[in-house]
Amino acid sequence: MADVWFVIVCVLLVGYVVLDGFDFGAGVLHRIVARTDAQRREVIAAIGPFWDGNEVFLLAAGGALFLAFSRVLAVGLSGLYLAVMLVLWGILLRGISLELRSHLRDSMWRSFWDVVFQLASGLLALLLGVALGCVLRGFPLGEDGYFGLELFSFESPTRGLGVIDAYTLFTGLFALLLITQHGGRFLAMRTRGEVAARSKSVAQRLTVPVAIAWVVVTGLTYVFARPAAATFADRPWAWPLVPIAAGALYLGWYFGRSEAAGRAFLASCAAIVALLGIAATSMYPVLLRSTTDAPALDVTNAASPDTTLGLGLRWWFFAFALVVGYFVNLARIHRGPATPYGEGGDHDAEEPSAAHHE
Repeated sequence: MADVWFVIVCVLLVGYVVLDGFDFGAGVLHRIVARTDAQRREVIAAIGPFWDGNEVFLLAAGGALFLAFSRVLAVGLSGLYLAVMLVLWGILLRGISLELRSHLRDSMWRSFWDVVFQLASGLLALLLGVALGCVLRGFPLGEDGYFGLELFSFESPTRGLGVIDAYTLFTGLFALLLITQHGGRFLAMRTRGEVAARSKSVAQRLTVPVAIAWVVVTGLTYVFARPAAATFADRPWAWPLVPIAAGALYLGWYFGRSEAAGRAFLASCAAIVALLGIAATSMYPVLLRSTTDAPALDVTNAASPDTTLGLGLRWWFFAFALVVGYFVNLARIHRGPATPYGEGGDHDAEEPSAAHHE
């Protein structure tokens, strides 16, 4: 039963990265592909129906961890307290910037919140990769099963002395590049004219940097996260994920050359799923790897009782079906290019204050 919940947590986290990842990437590109206020409202309109709903997957993943592996959640949140606060502030600032930019028509006011939106989106994309690097590398668990890490440390990443160190910084930069490209694929599909052309161009140009960063991070993982790399190497049934990820990146580039923006975006989704699948198979059955002599937290010693897991599983299937239905309906309603305010008969020339209605 605990193994099933390990898969559930991974599915929810992958769903979060794929879904919230494209609006993180759109946020990073917000001031790059959109040069005028009308174009920036078009970018916001593209992610407007999705961004707040996408964050539900993060809450669902936290809830699943709380139910199935509460000890992991307690240890992780206490040890990564400052990093978690940065993530929460990034999420808050994204929402605040989208909301407040529309309260005034002043160009300086809107430019300020556009910068906040871009920086917060980039920070969150970076921290997602840093978090993955930390999980792959492991944590210096003490005798009591807890740990504490400095936010920055570049002394020895093999000892896990910092949340952001020489290894996790590279995993964070890789995630930033990948998510930015993912956002570009989404904007190329959901916008028109100059914004779509610039988004497509940025996504295409990021293909080679993403591929190089993947190779570099893979090499660093064999050096600084050797147990995770060894686990993946010992599981030949998971090896096909590597060519799947590489093929998906290629297909994204191939479809991105034409007008098949939707296919390019789906290929980007597949690449992220495959890459995170590689990470998940490298971790299983460990949830928090230990870099010390203390035992790691895994699906055996960190799981809740089977009765709790069984009851939660029955409710989870019902809730997940509702979530899937919601997102399918949302995608159906908002398929095609977004229409910014000022271009439709039902819209005013200036958008209202609620950014998710843009």
